[in-house]
Amino acid sequence: MANPQATGHVPDPDSHIAAFFTVATQALVNEDKFLAEHMADCELDGFYHDYHQGIQFLFETTLVYLIFRELLATDFVRKQQCEVRWEESYDDNIAKKADLVLKHRSLPSAYIECKIWRHEYAEDLKADIRKMTVLPPESRRFLLVLWVDQRTPEANVEWLERNLGVSAVRHCCFQTRTRNRFKEIETRNLVLALLEVARGAR
Repeated sequence: MANPQATGHVPDPDSHIAAFFTVATQALVNEDKFLAEHMADCELDGFYHDYHQGIQFLFETTLVYLIFRELLATDFVRKQQCEVRWEESYDDNIAKKADLVLKHRSLPSAYIECKIWRHEYAEDLKADIRKMTVLPPESRRFLLVLWVDQRTPEANVEWLERNLGVSAVRHCCFQTRTRNRFKEIETRNLVLALLEVARGAR
């Protein structure tokens, strides 16, 4: 590969970030579709009649793995010239791990913490922001957040920006199938948002 400095080419600092979000979204949409189709088929034979049919109840570790796997499957690394690390140690503490790290060949690393937002005041998101304060100043820091939304997603995105000191890079909304307390299938909105953490945020 040609040296960017030698050719005068300056890489777009956001193109691999945008590509990452597109692939992450597709990974979760695909998984939700897979679960919905197969759970519905099983229900026809009397199984899973009281169970959700989508990804609403994922664990965060599963969320990270699904995204990492899709990044490899879509050839993201070679297309974006950006290696993706999974459970990468922070430089200052090998016991402290980042969910995902994007290591571009000619741009600063981007650290991404993945969260499923379930608590009203987002204390778990704030904890990840504090965790990232030790990163080198040139590193970029992101939260990739998934949540169930009962209203327009923009309202919660704005709340996160205002209360966490983050900037929304991208967000999207898609639907999942779950059950209410009467065991009836309902469709709910899931929102996935990529939020960039200000380097001075704590």
